[in-house]
Amino acid sequence: MPLQGTHNNGVTLAFPALAAGGTQTVSGTLTFGMDTQANNASGSDTKLVISGPATVKASYGDRSLQAILDTGSGAYYFPDSTIAMCPASFSSQAYYCPSQKLTRTATLQGKSGNAQAIQFDILNASVELANNLPAHGGIGVNVDLFEAGVLDLGMPFFYGRTVTFGIQRDDGEPAYFAFRS
Repeated sequence: MPLQGTHNNGVTLAFPALAAGGTQTVSGTLTFGMDTQANNASGSDTKLVISGPATVKASYGDRSLQAILDTGSGAYYFPDSTIAMCPASFSSQAYYCPSQKLTRTATLQGKSGNAQAIQFDILNASVELANNLPAHGGIGVNVDLFEAGVLDLGMPFFYGRTVTFGIQRDDGEPAYFAFRS
């Protein structure tokens, strides 16, 4: 079902940053429309035009990947053999367990050539998940999704950011996403 009325050209999600250790609940906002009224002005956010199945190009370390923004995943999913892994006794999934918080950088580039560097934190999953809270700001999993080189920026990416999804319009405006901290 298409979005109705004048606020039908996109949506914006905004969530607060999360403290280490996670939280039981998180409240954010969903705003319909972009640049249609004062509360949904896009400002100077860099628009990254998507290509393929909702992806943009990503550079991470020495790898070229495709990046997706994914509110349905509770972690970052990306390949990185330099980050310590959790022991198999913790989980059959390849969670990252660095001894201290790591800040990683990737550069995202849209189809039109606009690029934006991002930073994200990776925390020790065994420590973070020990308290059984559902929302965490820095869980990572070492996986090469679909064996296609994907950087899946899951829900942790959204915490502490405002993320806008622009919907492709009839006037030729392409689909894109933009974000700010």
